[in-house]
Amino acid sequence: MIYISITPLQWRWAFTIEDAQQRSLETYKRMRSEGTGRIKMPMRVYSLKAGVSQKKFHLKHDTNFLGRYEAIAVGGKWLTNKLY
Repeated sequence: MIYISITPLQWRWAFTIEDAQQRSLETYKRMRSEGTGRIKMPMRVYSLKAGVSQKKFHLKHDTNFLGRYEAIAVGGKWLTNKLY
């Protein structure tokens, strides 16, 4: 199964939810490494429906919404929590 993680201005896909989240958060490495307090990043996770190409899909029709997450930069790492 292919999972898609979306953060502001960035989306990435992977074969596990955790990999998709980490790939999507890679853009925000600078914010994480600065360590200027706790930075919260909203995130949504979807699964791609069977038979749909990961290169050409429509988010509304070709995916299943799995939940909202929040990534928090603490001590040089991203910690993710599922909100609902």
